[in-house]
Amino acid sequence: MTNVSIDRMTLNAPCLSRAGGERLARLVLDGLAGATRPAGGSVDSVSITLNAGSAREPEAMAGQIVRELLRRFDRME
Repeated sequence: MTNVSIDRMTLNAPCLSRAGGERLARLVLDGLAGATRPAGGSVDSVSITLNAGSAREPEAMAGQIVRELLRRFDRME
């Protein structure tokens, strides 16, 4: 994915350690980097709430976050 700027990412994931949170952030960025996104548009702020019971591992959580971000980006067209 090109031309994406993330100024700040705030995570409230009490089920993750600091290292787990850092891994989650890296996995989200890696997931977005490998995705295809529609050209143009911008999003000022995105808030995503996950069901903690369905994804306790950073990999699963990152997948959910990336899918939701891409879904919202698709709506920008």
